[in-house]
Formats: sequence, C-alpha cells, structure tokens
Amino acid sequence: AYKIKVVVKARENLSENTILHVALAERLVDTVNMVKDKRDLIETGEKTFEYIVKKMLPSASGTKSDTVLTKGLASDTLYFDYTPDLALYYDNAGPDDIYLVVFLQDESSKEVHQATMVGPLEDPTTVTDIENPFNFEDIAIYPNPADHELNIVFPNKLEVDVPIMMYDQIGRITHNTKAMKGDKSTALETGGVSSGMYILQLDLGNGRISRTKIIINHKD
Repeated sequence: AYKIKVVVKARENLSENTILHVALAERLVDTVNMVKDKRDLIETGEKTFEYIVKKMLPSASGTKSDTVLTKGLASDTLYFDYTPDLALYYDNAGPDDIYLVVFLQDESSKEVHQATMVGPLEDPTTVTDIENPFNFEDIAIYPNPADHELNIVFPNKLEVDVPIMMYDQIGRITHNTKAMKGDKSTALETGGVSSGMYILQLDLGNGRISRTKIIINHKD
C-alpha cells in the first residue's frame, strides 16, 4: 500500500477554480516481453509505452481548492491511501518502476500551473511512506517576472548536479544547463530571449522533477 502526503504550496496566486491532481504512473512498459494475450490487445504496433497512468487519486476529477491559493503559502495538506491492484501492473516493467505525479490545473482553461514528479517508488507490494516529497518550495526563484537575469537559490549546497532547462510555450528549449555539485545558487541570463511565458524545469534527482511558469518581461 502507498501512504501519500501532499502539501500544496502555490508558486503564484491561483483562483479557487484550481484542481489538484495526483497520479501514479508506470514508467515504462516493453511489449516485446509481454505475455501474448496482453500484447495482442495493442493495435497500434508500438513496442514501448512510457508513463502509463495507473491510478488518479482520489479520482480522475482531482481535488478542487475551496479557497484562493496564495503564492508562497502552504494552503492545503492532503493524505491519500492507495492499495494497488497488482493485476494492473506489468510484470516486465522492472522493479521500482512507479512514479508519483502531482499537478495543479485550472478547472476551466485546463492550463497546468505547476507540476512535480517523484520516483521511482518502491514496488507496490511493499508499504511506502512518502513524507512531503515536494521540497521544491525551499528553492527561491526570482525575480518573476524577470528581465535580464533569473536567479535560482538552493537552501543548501548541492550534493549532486541539478540539470536546469527552460523552454517556451511551444516546447523550444532556450536554456539547457546545470547547477553544479557544491553550488548554492545559479543564474540564467534571460536578456536574449523574447518577452513572454516560459517553463523552468529543475531535476533534483531520483525522479524529482519540477516545472514552474516563468514570465520574461523586458523593460527596455
């Protein structure tokens, strides 16, 4: 069984129409070694599938916020208990292949405001406690909106490198770099990109990936 604790901390002010979605996904399924009965159900001819959603918690409707979410404040703490049906997981996926995906989405526009992923989790045959894995709120990212520079400050010196990527709304990568082991902070030069909205992605390792909306607004 999984016992999951989610602390919601918005990176920007969000309306009461925000929905919290929590999902468990299987990282990779290789159909080559799949039993024939299951393989015959696949009509597309694809050989591999990635991040197959196995369960939405508590359901596909998610959990709606009752109040406005204020930037930087922990507004909600939610707990989920889930015992997976092992028949829904593929034997050939390999050990510890389950990831936890959490995201905040606008109920009307369906825009995803922020998301994070944690994993791999231990196999669902074991008991797993996840104690507030969403520690990205401890990272300071400023200013936002940014002009010529975006600062990223970590709470402690990094024990491993942190890949950093920023891309625009259609997926074009503008920055692809790393904060190095031992760094306490880093900065992205943003003067060379156009004003607009971008997505900043940080990879803290062990499947912990965060994506944050960044606004670039050049003043001159």
